[in-house]
Amino acid sequence: KNGTVTLVTSPANISTTYEGLTQNEEGHVTNSSQPYFKVNKTGRITGTGVVIWNDEVYDNGGNYDTSNGRFTAPTAGLYWFSAKINAYDRCDFWLQKNGTRFERGQYNTDSDDVGWWSNQLTSIIELSANDYVEVHVSELNQNSDPGEWVSFMGYLIC
Repeated sequence: KNGTVTLVTSPANISTTYEGLTQNEEGHVTNSSQPYFKVNKTGRITGTGVVIWNDEVYDNGGNYDTSNGRFTAPTAGLYWFSAKINAYDRCDFWLQKNGTRFERGQYNTDSDDVGWWSNQLTSIIELSANDYVEVHVSELNQNSDPGEWVSFMGYLIC
């Protein structure tokens, strides 16, 4: 259309199609449907297990599910992810792909008098279409802070 070329994909087992790379009439390559998301948690993290981030800040493509805490890749590629948890004393957490840990983070003080600290965990991972990524907390001595003090985000790099 109008001198542009667009690559359209449809991942296996999904009836939805995604507009991928587009080359405009000037020859520039763009990706108008680049999947990205950022979510926060309205309440505190109070225990271990998969974190359900329920406050969607943005979600281009609708690939993050606020009901189960998962980002599901609409297409294969390299993805960047980051999770931040502000907690007191000790917090162990990781990023997991399809239920298997691939990046781990920890904050652990020597004293309960140290206070609150943020731990940011960032990683790049290759995903196939329909792979999912989530955040799992394995130890938390006290509740986390709520809101923008705890966040999970990611996007397709290439």
